Amino acid sequence: DFFRDEGRLRALESPELQRIVDSCLFEPGAWCPDVRKDLPEAIPCDDPSHTATCLGLLVNEILCCPETLVANVTALLDKALDLDTGNYSGSSAQAILYLIRVAVRIEDYMSAVLRCLPSSLAASAAAGGAYPFSCTYLVQGEEGTEGLLQDCRAQLVDMLRSKAHPMLEAWRGKLLDASMLSEVCEVLAHMAYVFQNWDERLDARTRGLAVKTLLTCQVFFTHNFAFELEAAGSDRDGARGATLGEEAERVERVEFYFNMVQRNRAAILSWVDSDESGTAGAVLEDVIALLTSKVKLRASSNQSKARRWASLPAPGFAGRLCPDTELSDFKKMLKSAKRLKEFEVWLQAVTTAAVGTEINVQLGTFTLQSNQTELLDSRFSSAREFQQAVMRGVESSRLQCARISSTEQCEHVRLMFRHDLRFWEPDTRRPAVSLGWSLSSRPEWLAACTSRLPKGVNPSDIRYEYLTGGFCRGQFALNDNLFEVAAFSTFADAHVNVFRVVSYGRRFFRTLLFSSSDLACLHDMMPSLVVTDDGRYETRTGKLNLEGIEQPGPDFGKGLVVIRNLSSELGEQTFMPRAFLEGAIPSALLDDFVFWQGADGRLEGYKSQAAQDRDAGAPLCMLACSLAPDGPPDSTGFCNGRANLVIQRLPAQCHGTGPCAITRPSEGPADTLVDLLHADKGTPLSRVAALFARIESFGYVLAWSRVDTGHPAGVLHSVELPRLRLSFTCSQQDKEYRFLCNEHEGLFLSHRQCPYVERLMAGLPCALLLESAAHELFVLVNAVAKPLRPNQCELFPSALLLDRNDTAWLSNLPVPHYLYPVHICRRFLVMPSLASMLYLLLLRFYARQYAEVFKLALACISDVQLTKEEQQLWDLLEWTNEDKHPDATACRLKISISTSSSRKHMPLAWNDSEEYAKYLGFASVVSADCRLRLEEEEYFLSMLDTPEATHRRVVVDAVL
Repeated sequence: DFFRDEGRLRALESPELQRIVDSCLFEPGAWCPDVRKDLPEAIPCDDPSHTATCLGLLVNEILCCPETLVANVTALLDKALDLDTGNYSGSSAQAILYLIRVAVRIEDYMSAVLRCLPSSLAASAAAGGAYPFSCTYLVQGEEGTEGLLQDCRAQLVDMLRSKAHPMLEAWRGKLLDASMLSEVCEVLAHMAYVFQNWDERLDARTRGLAVKTLLTCQVFFTHNFAFELEAAGSDRDGARGATLGEEAERVERVEFYFNMVQRNRAAILSWVDSDESGTAGAVLEDVIALLTSKVKLRASSNQSKARRWASLPAPGFAGRLCPDTELSDFKKMLKSAKRLKEFEVWLQAVTTAAVGTEINVQLGTFTLQSNQTELLDSRFSSAREFQQAVMRGVESSRLQCARISSTEQCEHVRLMFRHDLRFWEPDTRRPAVSLGWSLSSRPEWLAACTSRLPKGVNPSDIRYEYLTGGFCRGQFALNDNLFEVAAFSTFADAHVNVFRVVSYGRRFFRTLLFSSSDLACLHDMMPSLVVTDDGRYETRTGKLNLEGIEQPGPDFGKGLVVIRNLSSELGEQTFMPRAFLEGAIPSALLDDFVFWQGADGRLEGYKSQAAQDRDAGAPLCMLACSLAPDGPPDSTGFCNGRANLVIQRLPAQCHGTGPCAITRPSEGPADTLVDLLHADKGTPLSRVAALFARIESFGYVLAWSRVDTGHPAGVLHSVELPRLRLSFTCSQQDKEYRFLCNEHEGLFLSHRQCPYVERLMAGLPCALLLESAAHELFVLVNAVAKPLRPNQCELFPSALLLDRNDTAWLSNLPVPHYLYPVHICRRFLVMPSLASMLYLLLLRFYARQYAEVFKLALACISDVQLTKEEQQLWDLLEWTNEDKHPDATACRLKISISTSSSRKHMPLAWNDSEEYAKYLGFASVVSADCRLRLEEEEYFLSMLDTPEATHRRVVVDAVL
């Protein structure tokens, strides 16, 4: 009770006072009163009283009244923990650490007494255990002592592990952030000290935490602690040297550390070798994470699916723990090492080259390929591939790695969490045309494709590989660049995509550069309007002119390749950057999935963390992409092999989080992606493709087939429009198949033909007609497409561009589509919101449907601040200034007067007086549907003072 006073408790920070308290509290041996004793007649003696002294007070207290001792110690420790300021540098930190050490030492004494009680000795002897020397003479407890001691010890242990250990963990995290490694070592030593008396009777979670703490402390100490055992010199750094007490304290700390490691090493190895549940593997994975990042030590083992760990299978290698993903390589090496004749070569091969990730419990080291760890170089961490494949699931930027190899062409490092990084220097090779013939007589559809090639491409320079059905592949060279042409015929027209061949990781890949269509391409690029030879406008995307294409730069082929080996089942996988899959896999899948390629060429797509967060609550899925070779293997070395890609979506289950999360297929139906883009003309599939092409580009139209009891083979199961957040299920009703909208219950795609409805949908470039069972009609419009009017040389332009890649536009859309009910009279659409009305107004304006714009302008009013969605639509009205048609001028004036009371929230992009002056000049040719009423003209006449306005004012005044 003396030290319960806060001032006295803080005094325990003094090392001198700590030594005094230790000398009084921890006296060894059994206790007896201070009386004269007879000398023993034989040694060793049979009477334990001969070895008892009046100094063994602690053991006596433990035997006689352990509850009082533990109550006082826990109360004192609890009082000290209340003084915690939250960091190691606090004023009470040293006192807290000292009391933790005192509590652990008392718990150590209690454990020793429990082991030496007659009942414990008898049980140990019956089990064949060791019999401590002379321990029968140490303690003689009364009946019931063992149960009482166990309860008191459990109370003390609970205080240390539930309160003191979490506090120390918080200190460790803050010290790591400040890079105070010496202080981290001291805190970690106390955390390990708390668990120095662990045993296998603990529950699995506590046992795992104990091993995790002990191993982390051991390895961290080995790598970061400066062991100084030299005697102090007579003159060191200008001082007389350390005092005798300081020397003794330093030696005592080192002895304590090695004693703690030694007494627990065998138990840890035994637990790892005997573990069948996978808990040991999870603990070792956590140890790696703790050593290489700033994760919490008490966090659960769910960062990844644990690998199986075991000692290397060779004599003398016990304690060199390695994951099962790397044991096979070591076993192969052992077989090959038997053929080595020189001992030095054999030793190097056995001890270094074949060992990958290793935790050495004997030496207390963590190595990768027998290399020490270091901070990851910024060349690796700043690479785009690293950010996409690794950093999306990593919280810490302080990543550790080990250098595996370094050559003139490639530098190879290994991260702590099962990822290898290979940074390649520029590639001196250049891909060349490997196709050998040109087409002398081209079919009509291929001629149409070549006419749509970008500028700078001479069709006669293209060398083709093969021509089959409606697809043809070709190559041409331009300015030392190799380009590939993919020409294909669709259900509606013929199109061409142009790819540029680049080097990546000493392999050649294709990157999409140009497409002749904004719809018939699996990836959306910036659209542009071009005029064809026959005077028509067509939309092309990507790079329109290859004449000025630069030669491959000095960084050609330079970049980072990310490889991972998460489990023996998956094997080695290479990260596949998105740029190499664009144009081959729909962008809707590339947006949500990260792709890795296995050693067998198989691609697997795993849902990104952003997609998982967005679809929280939905079942997890993954993609399995199988390559079916189509033709002989590539013999050129330039990746010219042909294959067909089959994409399946499988229900999945994820083990862990972060970059080491393992996603594997689970039970459930599998969906197969159907290729709508290349559907044969005239087939039912081509009609489905033409239907959905009305509202979205093919990169964001996913058609799935499913073979189960309700869906026979060859029948579509569903069609998804991910960017619009819409999906349709194919269902057979009344002997016909219908596409039922899942998001709008009761609606399905309609084929109803009505001249009035067709007139309503005219001018809507991205729209579908929906119908209900009661024959109510609805128009579904794509709100993702940002309408743009490109600069054209015509007096009254009508061409329209749709930009689907404006991220700012998309981010302001709460719902990426609009649903307009069709009035029962079929003459007009009902506007559900101001945003939907403004969007329809823009589309009507750009389609030069001025009469419809004039009617819609009456309702485009808001007396509150516009939302971001409404504001971006209102801002686009500025583009209508380029329309010089008299009716367009009348429509702008109608919008002005309709929104005059909302001018604060709806400012105009034109000048009313100037527009009205134009209106007066064109009054004779303004259509009847777009004429202003005289009351409306009176509003504008007050702004204008011209002869024409004066004359018109006289007429208006006379009529009114």
